[in-house]
Amino acid sequence: MKKIILVTSMLLILVSNLPAQATSGTGKLRGVVLAESTGEPLPGVTIKLYSIRARAYYKPFPRTDKEGKWKAFFVRGGDWYIDFSKPGYETKKISFNVNTRVGAKKPAVEIKLKEMTGPALESGLVKEIEKAAKLYNEGKFAEALVKFNDILQKHKDSNAVESVYKFTGNCYAALKDYDNAIAAYEKALKKFPGEVDLPVSIGNAYTNSGKPDRALEYFKRVPFEQLVNIDTLYNIGVFHYNNGNYAEAVKYFKRAVELNEEFAEGFYRLGMTYLALSENEKAVAILKKFMRLAPGSADYRTAKAIVDAFSKSS
Repeated sequence: MKKIILVTSMLLILVSNLPAQATSGTGKLRGVVLAESTGEPLPGVTIKLYSIRARAYYKPFPRTDKEGKWKAFFVRGGDWYIDFSKPGYETKKISFNVNTRVGAKKPAVEIKLKEMTGPALESGLVKEIEKAAKLYNEGKFAEALVKFNDILQKHKDSNAVESVYKFTGNCYAALKDYDNAIAAYEKALKKFPGEVDLPVSIGNAYTNSGKPDRALEYFKRVPFEQLVNIDTLYNIGVFHYNNGNYAEAVKYFKRAVELNEEFAEGFYRLGMTYLALSENEKAVAILKKFMRLAPGSADYRTAKAIVDAFSKSS
């Protein structure tokens, strides 16, 4: 199964003006950010774009103008994680696929940010979280974890400190300490039961620690239409496939390739699942797409043998 990149929700992002050649391409991203409470445009929101394929950030990070609009040009095709961050508002993270094919639809990304209230705005706590988050963003996970644990101890009487458990969970998971990651996420989930990111993160941690049954318990808590991470969709699909629930597996694999038309592994799995359901025509059509996308894949020969076999028999 695929490893999952973990999500956060409140990180305060620092802007850099250094170019990132690894993320350059022919695509374009645009969008608008609004305040959830009023629907008004939010200026000064930092948009942090991370290319999954390139494993690099698009820099400089775009910022919204007075109309809440932002753009990013010459973006590489494929899947991206995008953070929308503004002090005083809860950060939102989404997955988004950039399709650079000629004629492909390029919809604007509309995001609404929720204003933080009460103790979550304690200035000292926010500044400390910002410093620890910077270490995490730099890949210094062990150092960030020390800082976040210090914050938990120092501000243990604060009602807002429970939000830090999400960050410690991310650090533990990045360090592949999945048991502690799950424990931290569970503490955050008790405080924020409505946050989609948390059960997904717990499910991802269980997946990475080889406990797919437990992972599925948490993935099921998230409405299907809110699952936008193709790796999560893929993992759930694999779980259903391995347990013989082929109709359910199709649903998740199909959603994954709809979100990313270049997700070769998703097409292969979808084709093999259709084959298991004896929907041979669909299987052949999907496996042909896989073969076009990944001619160098180790699964290419298997796909070709299946396509050839059913082409000869038809």
